Amino acid sequence: MRAKHCVELMPGFKQKRMRAYKVPERLQPEVECQLKEMLAHGIIRKSNSPMASPLVCVLKGKGGCDGVRLAVDYRYVNQFTVSDAFPIPEMEDVIQRIGGKRYITSMDCRAGYHQTSVREQDKWLTAFVCLGKLFEYNRTPFEMRNAGQTFVRAMQSILQPLKEFADSYVDDTAVHSNTWRFHLSHIEEFLKTM
Repeated sequence: MRAKHCVELMPGFKQKRMRAYKVPERLQPEVECQLKEMLAHGIIRKSNSPMASPLVCVLKGKGGCDGVRLAVDYRYVNQFTVSDAFPIPEMEDVIQRIGGKRYITSMDCRAGYHQTSVREQDKWLTAFVCLGKLFEYNRTPFEMRNAGQTFVRAMQSILQPLKEFADSYVDDTAVHSNTWRFHLSHIEEFLKTM
């Protein structure tokens, strides 16, 4: 995907180095493991940014039995970020377009927002602090204002030549048709674009 996440700031923004939130001791090994994995995949990198937002650990499942999701508290940066007016599709509109088709294959983009990159000059604004280290995102973080618009813009660009038989709602994509033979060929064509 060629779309880049851009952070346009409003007047009055001042860089701010916020303190890290405490990571419970029992979650630290999992947090460190996820950070190492994100570094290895190029999703984040070590940072020297003058900006730092705190990392937040969100327990998944009842009592955290499904692990921990790493999020960043970007409230400060977000309040000074100019909103992107690019429209997010309405689920009802997508259902109207594909609901009458006989064959529908749906797919969910894994870590969808991480498929788009952050514009180089904006990466310092994505910096976050955790466990005594500072990192910044190379790929679009989920919690930043306009992350959804960046991803939807990228998906619409990719799906434009396939709009006759493919549609998406943010990171959920559906290939649809009325005959099985066409459906299989549409799925093959769709997968070539990804």
